[in-house]
Amino acid sequence: MRPLSFLLFCGFVAAAIWFSPKDSQQKTVCATEKMVAGKEKVQENSGMACGYDPNYDAKKWLKDNKKDKLISDIYVTYDERIKQICMSENVDPRLTNGYVIRAIINRESSGDSLAENKNDPSYGLMALKPSTAQEMKVSPDSLKVPYWNLLAGIRYLNKQLKDFGNMPAAITAYGCGPKSLGNLNPKGFVYFKQIQSLMDAEDNGSSAE
Repeated sequence: MRPLSFLLFCGFVAAAIWFSPKDSQQKTVCATEKMVAGKEKVQENSGMACGYDPNYDAKKWLKDNKKDKLISDIYVTYDERIKQICMSENVDPRLTNGYVIRAIINRESSGDSLAENKNDPSYGLMALKPSTAQEMKVSPDSLKVPYWNLLAGIRYLNKQLKDFGNMPAAITAYGCGPKSLGNLNPKGFVYFKQIQSLMDAEDNGSSAE
């Protein structure tokens, strides 16, 4: 990262930590986002309050895990459901095109509605923990049902976007927990870069339009 970009990154890190969810000034952080080809895309130097890892190659991760091969199937299978839920839940407009949600599905479960992480118990398409499902008013027993998992996941992601005001922080909070924004753990940066790489791959023509 160039010196100027690094300074910008540090500035956005400080902003994400400083502004509380209810602070009206939090919306100024949204300058880290831009519109590209109809998709809200986050800039390369967008800041989320987690550790910057200059050696991490998200594109290599994407290829090594063959995530690029799943983009089209996930789009075809879940895009309509995602958009229906976004509409019915009246979520933040930045989520309604589905790019971020489809990327999270790909990263967390590879589109497998029965996916299960036993080490850190989470289930289904968007890797929801039972406690998170309950917080989002969804029964933990239904997390392997695509509709209910998507509903809980979209509600939770929308909550993070409402709380933190910008997409990089919301994505990081979704994947690594809101508390990750208060430290410099590289896992948060890695998670964000993985999601970003999936969004870029779809935008570059891997999805079915």
